[in-house]
Amino acid sequence: MLCTPVAGRQVDRRGSDAVNLVCLLGIIASAAVLAFANLGGAGASRH
Repeated sequence: MLCTPVAGRQVDRRGSDAVNLVCLLGIIASAAVLAFANLGGAGASRH
């Protein structure tokens, strides 16, 4: 809800290609975080 108006303003200022690139990089980063969390995360104990 918070990011939608911000993204709309950035599209108006910078164009959709730049915003699409940032969104794609964010999706890749979040997928990597979720993948590593699925492997056990940073503080997971392995008993």
